[in-house]
Amino acid sequence: MLSRAVMIGAAVLAGSSALLAGGLIAPAHAATSVVVSGTAEATSTVGTSIVSGDRFSFSFTLNLDSGATSPGSGTGNTFNNAVTAFSLTAGANNVGTWSPAGVSWQISPVFNLVTNKNGDSLTLQVKAPNAPDINGVAFLDVGISLAWDSSIVDIQEVSAGDSLAVALQTSSPDVGAASYAFELRDTNFNSASFTASPTQDNSPTSDAADSSPAPTAELSWNISGGASCRSSDTPAQLGTWTNVPASDDCTPPTSQPNANLLGWATNADFPVAIAQRQVDNGWGAYETFNDDGQLTGVFIPAGGSTFVSNSTNLYPIWSE
Repeated sequence: MLSRAVMIGAAVLAGSSALLAGGLIAPAHAATSVVVSGTAEATSTVGTSIVSGDRFSFSFTLNLDSGATSPGSGTGNTFNNAVTAFSLTAGANNVGTWSPAGVSWQISPVFNLVTNKNGDSLTLQVKAPNAPDINGVAFLDVGISLAWDSSIVDIQEVSAGDSLAVALQTSSPDVGAASYAFELRDTNFNSASFTASPTQDNSPTSDAADSSPAPTAELSWNISGGASCRSSDTPAQLGTWTNVPASDDCTPPTSQPNANLLGWATNADFPVAIAQRQVDNGWGAYETFNDDGQLTGVFIPAGGSTFVSNSTNLYPIWSE
């Protein structure tokens, strides 16, 4: 949800011995490191490249001693030198033709590894110059996001040079307790939808029961100026996908009686021109970044879906 669906909070990965090679890069030595691995299963289809039910496995290693490569942005930091290994493999029984076999993933530095103190989330974006097209459109990146309850990992913004462990406030983050999201995006910023989860080996052993209620987040629709929507503020389960109100669910503000609801954004001043372009061309959701690669805004078209990683405010974007 970090395409038609993005991960709120930054945007949101089994096979057999015959898994295709995915360009495994040997990890460098690190004083303190953690391995994050998991599986993702496609829940939608993109031409013949990715078919619903296709599965992918991923693994990456983080050097928790690596320093922040940017000062704080108000929400978090980037740690683009912290990734020391990355691999992605396709399931042997996949029907879709897209495969990461032989792909050279760029991790020195990685395109983007960003923390978000508001969502207690960590988002990784990895590029590869030789990754195959997705249904005829050039490949952009693979995105993997982990989001925690603040009682487990409470991320803080740090100064440039401070370590990833300091930002996470732990040198042993429980990556098995995070909610996972996964995307394979093309250069139109589109991706099939995926469900993602950590592998069993990620989770520490525990005698605690798993029957406790799943944590929830609150999605608040910031409607003003006489506008109204039939949907009210929505409690949603963390780590799941949910739909935002559709255009026919809402009436425009009194100052724009003929406006159409284009969609919802995490910032009230999200550019209307970009929102209109996404809707007109059917390009789905859109993320904006600053020069440091930090996420600054997310737009979800009306009626679209988003991955829930924390409580957030969403603002309506009306046509001009």
